[in-house]
Amino acid sequence: MPNDLPLPPNATITILTPQTEDITIQTPGGSATLDNAFTFYGQPTITSITPSTGPTTGGTLVTIRGTNLDGTSIIRFGALGTNITVIDSNTVTVVTPPGAGTKMVSLVTPGGFFQVPNGFSFQQVPAPRITSITPNVGKASGETQVIINGENLAGTTSVMIGSVEAKSVTVVDANTITAVIPGIQ
Repeated sequence: MPNDLPLPPNATITILTPQTEDITIQTPGGSATLDNAFTFYGQPTITSITPSTGPTTGGTLVTIRGTNLDGTSIIRFGALGTNITVIDSNTVTVVTPPGAGTKMVSLVTPGGFFQVPNGFSFQQVPAPRITSITPNVGKASGETQVIINGENLAGTTSVMIGSVEAKSVTVVDANTITAVIPGIQ
């Protein structure tokens, strides 16, 4: 896209992101064009970080929403996040590294970088404790629904019975989980 007029000193340029353009050169021998050879990326922004807290051990799957997130290559929570997945130009997911305290979240794309001071807090998460399971017996064929009581059960991601994973795990509250116990293998 040729630009024949100089821009005024305080002009702003808005580019739809990403925008790919052809590159054309002119020589005394003629012209040559390379289609879709250059891509413009807009400046990224972050509008939300969900969740904004997680354990000091890391491993929290975080969703970052904003604009111009295409091509996100680096996300830092003090240290580098892992498993970055660009869902679309407005959404990226990342897994937090281990950390402590409140950290700046920074994101890098081909269009630049964006930082959110105090964007994520690493917190000590108390260890879970199981106090009871009701019922505590079931058929060998399985499909026994149980209620597990205890402390610090919020955030439970799986329930294992021996080496077999329970099905239909539901966190009712910080002290109660329900699950369906499969049969023995």
